Amino acid sequence: MEDINVPEEDRVWVRGWFPLLFELSCIVSRCKLDVRTRGLTVLFEIVKTYGDAFQSHWWKDLFQVLFRIFDNMKLPEQHTEKAEWMTTTCNHALYAIVDVFTQYFDILGPLLLEDLYTQLHWCVQQDNEQLARSGTNCLENLVNSNGLKFQDSTWDKTCQCMLDIFNCTIPSALLTWRPDEGRDGKESDLEIISNENGDPSRQGILKRSNSMYSIQSNSTSPSSADELKMSKAKVGSDKLFASLLIKCVVQLELIQTIDNIVFFPATSRKEDQENLALAQADLLHIEAGLSEQQREEQ
Repeated sequence: MEDINVPEEDRVWVRGWFPLLFELSCIVSRCKLDVRTRGLTVLFEIVKTYGDAFQSHWWKDLFQVLFRIFDNMKLPEQHTEKAEWMTTTCNHALYAIVDVFTQYFDILGPLLLEDLYTQLHWCVQQDNEQLARSGTNCLENLVNSNGLKFQDSTWDKTCQCMLDIFNCTIPSALLTWRPDEGRDGKESDLEIISNENGDPSRQGILKRSNSMYSIQSNSTSPSSADELKMSKAKVGSDKLFASLLIKCVVQLELIQTIDNIVFFPATSRKEDQENLALAQADLLHIEAGLSEQQREEQ
């Protein structure tokens, strides 16, 4: 890039910092686990050490690069590689980003907090339990570390982020899921009798009186097509329940996160009781004020 087109104060960024940090991010995106882990560590050590010298628009450029680490289009295609990437690199990057945010919150909060919340929201939707747990844990760390600096609008964004995570992880499919039935929509009489009595060859003959076919013709092993269909159905059910389990985990983790934010982790049961009493007193005061206001309006 020609220096003549770059303001004087930005030349050190364009010709120095940005190329260095961008190349480190490329190493993170392209190399094997041990190399990308080292690259990620060096990248964030540079940011934490020299971030004081960064200007606001430099931070925006930098976070565009950092968030590319989580880009779906850049993740490995194979399931095992993608799961490893999320559990290692994405997980490491997420905690490092929150650490940077905490260190430079006065600058980054007004600039990029909504973008960070969007990234945390993305993390809990990836059907990866470790990354989902990390997303809620990072949200808790961010709020507990910087909550005293939050303005009303910041709290509104934070609460909206939590609400969005709750809504997107409700395991609603549990209300509509039905187990796959046997072939042709129901189990055969022989299968039911076999399960109850343990010996299909004898008990089936005695109890299968309403059948138009012989026992032998119906007790043959299922065709390969049936086996394939049943296998696919089982895989689909396993995948569904794995996803639902992660959603349940996120719901529990987020409840714990809110509990830890509202009642910051106490050092003793007595402190918990004191915090709860203070919260109840505040609630009663608010209720009394609302009641008085209603009486005045009437």
